[in-house]
Amino acid sequence: MKAHKFISLRLIKKSTGNNFSLPVIKISIAAIVLSIAVMVISDSILNGFKDAVTQKVMGFSSHLQIVSVDQNLSLEPKKLKITPDLFQELKLNKSISDVQPFIVKGALVKTNLSVEPVLMKGIDDNFNFTFLQKFLVQGKIPAYGNLFKNNYKQSTQVLVSKKWAEKSGLKLNSSFLCYYVQNPARIRKYTIAGIFDTGLEEFDSKIIFCDISQLQKINNWEKDEIAGFEVRLHQTKDIESVSESLYKNLPSELNVLTVQEIYPQIFDWLNLQDTNVVVIWGIMILVSILNIITVLLVLILEKTQLIGIIDALGMRKSSIKKIFLVLAGNIGLKGLAIGNLVSFLIIFMQVEFKLIKLDPASYYVDYVPMIFDLKKVILINCATFVVCIVSMWLPTQIISRIKTIDAIQFK
Repeated sequence: MKAHKFISLRLIKKSTGNNFSLPVIKISIAAIVLSIAVMVISDSILNGFKDAVTQKVMGFSSHLQIVSVDQNLSLEPKKLKITPDLFQELKLNKSISDVQPFIVKGALVKTNLSVEPVLMKGIDDNFNFTFLQKFLVQGKIPAYGNLFKNNYKQSTQVLVSKKWAEKSGLKLNSSFLCYYVQNPARIRKYTIAGIFDTGLEEFDSKIIFCDISQLQKINNWEKDEIAGFEVRLHQTKDIESVSESLYKNLPSELNVLTVQEIYPQIFDWLNLQDTNVVVIWGIMILVSILNIITVLLVLILEKTQLIGIIDALGMRKSSIKKIFLVLAGNIGLKGLAIGNLVSFLIIFMQVEFKLIKLDPASYYVDYVPMIFDLKKVILINCATFVVCIVSMWLPTQIISRIKTIDAIQFK
């Protein structure tokens, strides 16, 4: 074993004894524990928020929408004519899991308490109800017909949110009048078949799911005329590639919109969180660097006599520097190990028991969601350790300036 390694190991064992550097070492380890735990937990929270909010938005909508090229993001849809061939072509795409015809239309709902603007969303039984079934708190999912089958029977049953029902003073099986402001104005009576509560207030407060054939009749559209298709994918990461492929292969009168284009405000908010997390990481790494530098300076000060003695015995200054680098590295590794353990425990407790609650009106979810990403955690640990090792080089340069005689006489 080389001399600097032997001395380093002896000093590591003695670092648990009584010396004035011990409190500084403990504080330094605690700071590194805090830094790595904050970075891992903040990354898990960001992953959780992105996934939870994205899944909820997808539940109300989809990854992609195929609409008329003249369609904009207004509440009044532009019709497009569907064909069984187009529907089947989309269904056969291996990247696509569901194809859902839809129509959206703005309306006013009059109740005993108020008149509320709503967004009626017409769907049929091609719609994937898995998401809404998960958040269903009362009643059932209405049974709608299939636009591509004969003997389609219209339904007046609708699906509303708990928040909207409470605000409107309505309950399960209640009926209400819906006014479609157009020329001539249309009025329809609907019955609440089910009530859901997703916590995504921006959608819960205004969207009502109804039979697509109701809106076709309101718009004086034929059975094969809709506002567009909602397309769900097997993998969210394929949004851009599938969007480009569909845009190139579909007829020129059709346009393809991604969910990010449809709801830019939500995804801009999520992207803003990326910046916040990066700032937090920067601060935490800076804290780790300052602590490593501080503890190295304290160790060098405490072991000045030892530096003078081993220098007098002929050890090179580069080898003496390695002694303190190993010491500081040991402290850093301890901090990383404990920090990861603490963060894993906190993440596990939150995922299992949802201890930390949130206001869904502000954050779109009612608890802090966390998703552990092993690759990112390994990257965070490696980056933190490498930065700390590099930052250790500066304080060890002091050793080169220590004079042997002065060091031996230092008390």
